[in-house]
Amino acid sequence: AEEVKFKAYCQKELRENEKTTYDKTQLSKDLQANIDRLQSLVKKLREEIDTAKKQIVKNGVEIKKASQTREEENAEFQTIVSDQRATQTILKKALQKLKDFYE
Repeated sequence: AEEVKFKAYCQKELRENEKTTYDKTQLSKDLQANIDRLQSLVKKLREEIDTAKKQIVKNGVEIKKASQTREEENAEFQTIVSDQRATQTILKKALQKLKDFYE
């Protein structure tokens, strides 16, 4: 009777051990799948970050070029405005001389 109880106890423990082993194996597989998925996501995000950094550098260069172009265009515009003001001054003087002459 003692041996039967011990055998039943051992079989019960063996079943529980097998169930625990199965559960832990499944958990391990699930966790490994999750690790693989997250590693893939990290790789993808690193690539996206690298692409974004390259785009930022490219945009910085384009901004500098655009700024330089605007500065050059502004300098040219200021020269034109200055020339036009000088022309206006000359024309006003010429007009005044003509008025003085013909009046």
